[in-house]
Amino acid sequence: MTTAAEVITLALKDCSALGGDETASASMTSDAFATLQQMLALWQIDNLLVYAQVSSSFAPTGATSYTVGTTGTVAITRPDKIDYAFWRSGTTDTPIEILQTYEEYESIVNKTSASDPNCLFYLPSYPLGTLYLYPQSSSGTIHLVREERLPSLTATSDTITLPPQYILPIRYSLAEIYSTVFQTPLPPGIPILAMRAKDSLRRSNIRINELGMPSGLPTIRSNILTG
Repeated sequence: MTTAAEVITLALKDCSALGGDETASASMTSDAFATLQQMLALWQIDNLLVYAQVSSSFAPTGATSYTVGTTGTVAITRPDKIDYAFWRSGTTDTPIEILQTYEEYESIVNKTSASDPNCLFYLPSYPLGTLYLYPQSSSGTIHLVREERLPSLTATSDTITLPPQYILPIRYSLAEIYSTVFQTPLPPGIPILAMRAKDSLRRSNIRINELGMPSGLPTIRSNILTG
């Protein structure tokens, strides 16, 4: 497994900030590590640079809203968004519509209706997000599907716990940034390598829902040979 320090050293050499046998100073290492942390945080909001989705659940209590975060009512790592949600009652799963704007939620006239939940709105406030549920249920479980969090590194000795194919994109993308931060000449091939490496990740991570027909429409079968 590759550590943050190893990737930082390679990127600094790629952008000519370090020579082949040189070692980065403490100050340079600190700045380079902070840049790595910031870059991974930015990658988190590019869903095609996130390699997986995860699901978690909580038991609703009849409240209109729940805080979301490691210290929140829903004790998970705070997500930037919710991709999919459903309510499980016994052995039956019912999809929950995710409202896209606060205005849609605010337009609900009676927000304290107690029944089976059919929609929610997630407000990605910080440091805790807020999940609004309508109607309010006090039974079953709410399941939330969201993007996996990229690693939150705390020291240069930390291992980068990502699939192996992430190391090159991180390395070359860092080299691009470091050339500006440390004002060093960037070899012309580095931006091309960084772009190609990230494009490969995006192609690997792309997720497209199967095309479906709205419920209630009649099923039409057609022969592609006869039309």
